[in-house]
Amino acid sequence: MSLISPDNHLAVMAALAVIAGAAFLLERTRIGGNLTAAVIAILASIALANLGVIPKSAPAYGFVFHYIVPLLVPLFLFTADLRKILFGAGRMTAAFLLASAGTVAGVTLALLLLDLSALGAASGLDVPGREPAIAGLFAATYIGGSVNFAALGEITGLVRDPAFYSAATAADNLLGALYLSFIAAMPASAWLAKRSAIDRSPALNSRAPRARHSIRSPTDRPCVTSGAYRLGP
Repeated sequence: MSLISPDNHLAVMAALAVIAGAAFLLERTRIGGNLTAAVIAILASIALANLGVIPKSAPAYGFVFHYIVPLLVPLFLFTADLRKILFGAGRMTAAFLLASAGTVAGVTLALLLLDLSALGAASGLDVPGREPAIAGLFAATYIGGSVNFAALGEITGLVRDPAFYSAATAADNLLGALYLSFIAAMPASAWLAKRSAIDRSPALNSRAPRARHSIRSPTDRPCVTSGAYRLGP
């Protein structure tokens, strides 16, 4: 039993708002700037849920998934610079497709190596259809984020197995947070900076100030996950 009851919708939403606000404030610190607000919010939520402060499952979370998360991508695009998007669309699309192919290959390899037949049994799906559904669920979330995770859960019927779906959500968020932490810390690595493909010509360096690079997720403001990441100043 958590300190905040799952049926206390207002308190749960207030807790989520406090977590998000604290994450944005901590992002201004040196360590928080490397982690990003999205990762801080995910880790804080996991910690508070396991400490019994907030519930591990609540109707308010479903409200966020179904109504707030889908609105965040267009809200993010409102602040986007279309000229920069069009200029970098080719390279970003190529990088996205390459990363998506790597994700699909990794999920396919896991499906071949691991026995997933015991997972999601209460969903009502037969074993031959359940294993590909689980593979697609994780491939979708690591390519497109939690919006895809929620959509595939509904489409495949895996959401009908609450125990599996809760465990899958926890694994997705925990491993995703660890992965994002690693990715966010990479630009601060001196070893990688020395080997990065940066134009070091004197003419360019004399005109452009040195900038600290960080990897941010569009979900930093203010979504939880979306599956696309941007390298920027």
